[in-house]
Amino acid sequence: MMGEQQGNRWLQTEDEVLAFYMNLLNFAVLFSLCKTEPKSYPKTQADWLARSKSLALNFCGSVLTLQELEHAVLRAGMATPRLSKSKLIERFPKFSPIDPRVRFALSRKERLVNFALFTPTKSISRWLPKNRSSPQLQIYAAETVRKQLSSNTKEYLARTVRVVPGKRLVVLPKILDWYGEDFEVSNGKEDVLYFVASVIPKAAANKLATMLAARYCSACANYSLVKEILYEDYAWDFLWEVA
Repeated sequence: MMGEQQGNRWLQTEDEVLAFYMNLLNFAVLFSLCKTEPKSYPKTQADWLARSKSLALNFCGSVLTLQELEHAVLRAGMATPRLSKSKLIERFPKFSPIDPRVRFALSRKERLVNFALFTPTKSISRWLPKNRSSPQLQIYAAETVRKQLSSNTKEYLARTVRVVPGKRLVVLPKILDWYGEDFEVSNGKEDVLYFVASVIPKAAANKLATMLAARYCSACANYSLVKEILYEDYAWDFLWEVA
């Protein structure tokens, strides 16, 4: 049974395991902040990464850091994040086959997990200054987890993606820079853009689809293939004001 394979006898299906781990990680992030002095709240990407490596859970008799829960369990079968244009050199954990904790790792890739993990951070978007960089916080249920992931992805990309045909420009959230490889098949970043076009609202999707299709159209010089992809910076400072 799935529960026995995962080392959790009470979790019987993949959807139960997926929902449980996402809730566990989101709760652990929030709980850790509740136990932190305001002056020590993380303010940079380096702060958040250090925090995720230092905080740990005792889970079914095994110790898991928050970083291991995210990258070695939830994202076990997916690509290593790209920290492009970053001075940080980070080795994200994956469990070896002989690590007893490997039994917790998800066996099925779920790339929409990238739009489910919450950090309580502000926005520094020049396009949408009131929008958070982070996906919204949800409590996931096994019966609806796939629909929730789909809904969260649509909501997040609808408010973070901008298509500017006149400049042949597409602005994407930083999450798609870090985890873009999860959406690539054989055409690199073009695969990411096709995925985005399948999710965002119809008006923006039509603009993006036209720009992508123009590469096959000799009469479409003014709508030629996307010239530039920009990734909006991620805001790392704390969402809530501290008195």
